[in-house]
Amino acid sequence: MFKVSKTKIKNLLIVDGKQYKDSRGYLRELLSEKEIHSKFKFTIVSKSKKNVLRGLHFQYNKPQGKYISVLKGRILDVVVDLRKKSKTFKKSFSIILSEKNCKSIYIPPGFAHGFQTLDKENIVCYSCTEYRSSGDEHALIYNDPQLKIKWFSNKPIMTKKDKKAKTSPKEVSILLVENNKEDIQLITKYINQSDRLNATIQTVDSIKKAKTVMFYQEIDILPSSTQSHQKNC
Repeated sequence: MFKVSKTKIKNLLIVDGKQYKDSRGYLRELLSEKEIHSKFKFTIVSKSKKNVLRGLHFQYNKPQGKYISVLKGRILDVVVDLRKKSKTFKKSFSIILSEKNCKSIYIPPGFAHGFQTLDKENIVCYSCTEYRSSGDEHALIYNDPQLKIKWFSNKPIMTKKDKKAKTSPKEVSILLVENNKEDIQLITKYINQSDRLNATIQTVDSIKKAKTVMFYQEIDILPSSTQSHQKNC
């Protein structure tokens, strides 16, 4: 029997399982696709000593949904919403998963995921909705100041690759004037291809309206042609 609970982040679910104990040990049900409404293609088991941090990993082309459970020990499990159109974009969520509390977490595609181990020996099981692709493995740096994640240790054990991971995408506000068609095409193309920016784009139909918007709002990017028009006003 599973109890599935929603979180403040859309489609991110917490699953409370149950252990059936007797004199021999215990039996634990880990996963029911019926409860999660998702299909999983493969499962990984990792073993780590205390204070190991794995992550924060994500994919671009074939983002993985993940179902995380702890078979032995305890971990701080952390996810970051990287879905650009999500209301909780760049918001993080953390939870303690352990052998004792029998909790699991379902992470939908479009998230960065990582965990820090808290016990002497920790065994983590995660099922994935997509196969791994060596050219599509990316990472955010665990201590990104924009994310403000509270880890249990500031000096975790990590791979060299994870230590060199990037920071999360920067949020910018862009103002475009509709008669500058070349600017709109170039900037829109760049934003759509960029993994370093999450942009809010506004368009107006005149330089006069652009000046009004700039008076009331903080604008990060203003095309050069718009700026030259503004100087001549």
